[in-house]
Order: sequence, then C-alpha cells, then structure tokens
Amino acid sequence: MNASLSRFCRALAAIIVLAVATPQVSADEPHPTPSVTVWSQENLLTEEDQQVLEDQTARVEFPSSVRVVNYLVFASNSSRFNDTVLDHALAVRPELVNQAHTSWAPGHLIVAVGMDPHRNGIYCGDDVCADLDLFEGAHLDASLEAMKPALRRGNLTVGLLDGARAASTPGETSSTSILPYLLVGGVGLAGAGGAVALIRRNQARLARDDYDAIRASYGAIATELDAVDIRANSLTSVFADAELRSQWRRVRDRFLDLDSTLAAIPEHPTAKDFRAHATALHSARTTVDEMTTAQDNIERLYRVEHGDTAARIAELNTLRGDITSALAQAGDTQAEQLQALQDRVDALRAHPDSPSFLDDYALLVHDVATTISAIAEAKFSKVDTRTAPKLTSTDWYPGVGYDGYVPYVVSASRYEAYEASRSSSSSSTDTSYSSSSFSGGGGSSSW
Repeated sequence: MNASLSRFCRALAAIIVLAVATPQVSADEPHPTPSVTVWSQENLLTEEDQQVLEDQTARVEFPSSVRVVNYLVFASNSSRFNDTVLDHALAVRPELVNQAHTSWAPGHLIVAVGMDPHRNGIYCGDDVCADLDLFEGAHLDASLEAMKPALRRGNLTVGLLDGARAASTPGETSSTSILPYLLVGGVGLAGAGGAVALIRRNQARLARDDYDAIRASYGAIATELDAVDIRANSLTSVFADAELRSQWRRVRDRFLDLDSTLAAIPEHPTAKDFRAHATALHSARTTVDEMTTAQDNIERLYRVEHGDTAARIAELNTLRGDITSALAQAGDTQAEQLQALQDRVDALRAHPDSPSFLDDYALLVHDVATTISAIAEAKFSKVDTRTAPKLTSTDWYPGVGYDGYVPYVVSASRYEAYEASRSSSSSSTDTSYSSSSFSGGGGSSSW
C-alpha cells in the first residue's frame, strides 16, 4: 500500500471510529486541559517563553482527544522539515510516535518551527487529526498560515501559539469536508451525524468564547463611555477632523446597539443558544474589541492635546520609528529628506511642552506623509498605500490619516501579507516523508 493510500485509509478509519463508536460529548461539558511540553534547540525559547506557552495553551479549548500539546523549535533543520521532526522524535522523543513507528502517537498535537531554513509544521496522532481535520487539506493549510505573521516578525512564542489556536478550531467548511469520506466509507447517515455533531460543537464553542470575551469587557467600557465621549467631543486639534469624529460616532453607536444583542441571550445559555446566536456574538465581539481600541486612541489624542509631555514624546518616538523604517528603503534624495524629518522630530522631542507643539507636530506629520507616501507607492504598488488605519485600529496614532498620512510600516505590512498570500497560493503544504512506512498526519510549509 503506498503512503498516500495509507494516509487516506488511516484518516478514514479514525473518523469512522470517532463518528460511530465514540460517545458524543456535550458542548457544555468542559474538556480536560492537555499537558504541554516545550523543547528548543540552542535555548531559542527562554524559561519565560516556555511559561507563556504553558499558560496560554491551557486557555485553548481542545477536544478531549488532545492529551499533550508539544512545541518544538529547531535552530537548524532540513528543507524537508517533516523528516527533521520525525528523526528528532525517533531519536529523542519516542513517545511522539506510535509503537509501530507508522504514525504520530495518539493524543499528541505537535507544533514545530525550523529556523534554518525557515519552516513550520503541525502534526497529530490519528485521533487528534480526525477530531481537528488536520490530516491534510484546507484546515491544515490555514493553521500553518496562521503561524507565519508572528514568525516573520521574530516572535516564536506567538507563532507557536497561533498555530495551536488555529489548529484547535476547524471551521464549518473544513469540518463538513469529512462527510464525503464517511459516506464513501459506507458509514452513511449515522457516521455523517457524528461529523455534524462535531460541527455543532465547534460552533457552540466559538460562540461561547465570543460571549465570554464580551462579558469580560462590556461593563468596563460601558462605565467609561460617557467620560470618553465627552473627551472625544472636546478634541480641538486638526487631527480631530470630521472623519475622525465620524469614526468615533459609528463605533460608539454600534456599541450602544449591543444591548439588544445581549438581551437576546438567555441568562444561562446552553449550547443550542450559543449556536443560534453565533453570528451575532461574533459581530458583537468585533465591536467590543474595536470600541476598546477606539477609547484608547481617543485618550492618546486627548493627552497630546492637553500637554502631557510623556504622551507627546511617545507619539514622536512612534513617528520617528516609522521614518526610520522608510529610511532603510529610500533613495539618496529621499534619504536626505527623511533624515531632515528625523532631525525635526528630535528637535520637537526636546521641547514637548512648547506652546506651538500641536502646530509644529501637524506640520511635521504633513511633511512626513508627503515623503513616505512617495516611497510607499513606488515600493508597494501592488497594495493599497492610501487608506489610513481607522480610529478602531491598533495601527492608529495621533496624526495617522491627517493629510493622507499612512504609516510606512502599515503599507509594508499590507505588502508582506500580499506576498505571503501569493506564495501560499502558489505552493502546497508538504505532507510527505522520506520513509515510505510512515504516514503520520499533518505537514509543513515555509515562512
């Protein structure tokens, strides 16, 4: 039997067993917290990193089949990353493979990163792969992609956690993809019912996460809303233009409308209630997150306007950092202009209590916008370099959007995402191993 057919049969068998033989777990029944192991070559992860991985993994809701989550980081590795992880397991961590050495051990989820060359992988025992739809396909691809933004920024810990979180929540589409295999395998409606139950549990779980997040933040936001609204309407600088005020009103009004959404949820909601309100809860959570950010940003601008020297210096440092990022990609003439702008930032930073600070800062932002927009449009022509982050974005700070200022780092991030998307669409996840006898689920990609 070749490796591809072996993988398919193993996936099908595991799904049939889970769909037919395993008792269904109520979406309201808590799942046990898996244990966590962390290994890194050359101490690439610190003790603090390891503690963060353990603490944050405990907050992820995995199906009961996931008994151990294993994080691996390699300082050097083969371009065939699957072989690197397998060789490491066979030599150092035999508990990660099954007794026959033909697949990953039941109950294990493995999230791995390779630094040279850049690779990342997610692997799973047959039972875990079946529960999470990770043998191969769309959900595995998406989980691997979820790791890459943080990895590209050098944050291994967040990249590993993003992979584990993404793997833990197979979407409705990927879960539904189980159904054809069940039907082909002769399980019929009984097996399909098990897959549908998995979808329903996932919907309830995600909706419950949204509900908990809303409840954790809603009260504090509502308590502060009147005070923040007064501050928002008292802003007088040129940065508080009609568009910014409109953005504040829109997010404020959306937040106020959440009363009706929350009122529709029973006091003690069941899994059925969560499923029924899943879309509304997801939208409500987005509103709460955006409202939190908007309040923080209103406060930032208020402090700058009212002479808070520490706040003014902090915003100037952010602006200077953006100039520095653009400077690395500028031509000679533009480099001279950017250097002159940095000198102006430094001069203004030396006198944050100047009576003319706001006027000087506004003129500085105008000139920065003119120079940086020219560089960004030339270098990142494939993406939008003209739409500024809104008040509800964590990329906003006082001056963003004024006279068309879009931070260089924002345009660079958009271009990076565009290139990553192109790369992802033109290459497939590698699910193969050099050993023809091994057909473990999961696979790897490059970042």
